[in-house]
Amino acid sequence: MSPQDKELWEKRWESITGHIREMPPLLVAFILLVIVNIPISFLSVKLGAVNQAERELLKQYIEKNTLRDLIYYTVFLVPMQEEIWYRGLGRILIFIIPPDTRMRKILAWLAVLGPTYYWAVMAGGGHGIPADALWSGLLFSWVMIETRSLESAIALHMAYNALNLTGALIRFRLI
Repeated sequence: MSPQDKELWEKRWESITGHIREMPPLLVAFILLVIVNIPISFLSVKLGAVNQAERELLKQYIEKNTLRDLIYYTVFLVPMQEEIWYRGLGRILIFIIPPDTRMRKILAWLAVLGPTYYWAVMAGGGHGIPADALWSGLLFSWVMIETRSLESAIALHMAYNALNLTGALIRFRLI
């Protein structure tokens, strides 16, 4: 690669990354979540991580309850509960430790990595493949730390669950 090509490439790369750095963290996280979630979902189906039992559970839930209940539980209630449970300590640390210190970010990350690791790896993420839960948990943590707001992580989690629920209902032909 010639020096001129290298310089042109660096200018283009800086232009792209400069736009991304100017975007709000919540928007960046949502775009990353959508881009990465598609291949993970595709691979989970191809590798057999989404099994027949999961499909049957979803089908039974819809038969016993309304779709409205499923949406309320999956899109609204669960994200609030999980974010408060898994990232609540990080949120508290953000407000206790003096602002704009490296120690605050380090302690906040330590506070959210433990529960994220437990949920994704030890508990298997509750569904699918653990990589999905680990990836999304780390992204929700990053959003919470960058925005200093647990509410933004909850909103992102709600959007994520809404996308996944829509995909599951379509994939399993339940709607």
